[in-house]
Amino acid sequence: MSKRQLDLKLLSFTSIVALLIEFIFGTANVLYVTITPHNPWGASHPIAILYLHVIIGLALLINGVMMINASLEQPAAGALGYTIVGVLGIVIAIAAGLGFVNGGGRSNLLSLIMALGFTLALFAYAFLLYHLSRSTSTTSEP
Repeated sequence: MSKRQLDLKLLSFTSIVALLIEFIFGTANVLYVTITPHNPWGASHPIAILYLHVIIGLALLINGVMMINASLEQPAAGALGYTIVGVLGIVIAIAAGLGFVNGGGRSNLLSLIMALGFTLALFAYAFLLYHLSRSTSTTSEP
């Protein structure tokens, strides 16, 4: 297994775990955070949950860009496609999240789009990890 392939597997696994943590914070936002329409970023309560959710989302985006970079030199076919789809899902979720908060947290459609972006990224990274695991097991046989 090449170092690039190992790096990409580690980044894939890290992304899946981070997405699941992001899901927990997203759920906590829905249950416990009140977003006020007149000052959505400053008057939300409890604000820490919302900010942690945003920070994890941005970390996922940075990690996704690192995954695209790692997959550029990846010999496994399809790795680049999976990473691009994963980052696309994260970008969709972030854009919908920004619209959701800026709109005072009142849009069910934007909430659904966030969830769909999350799901797209989760499946893309899970398929990537599966694909990388299969390609390493078939290439390591004599």
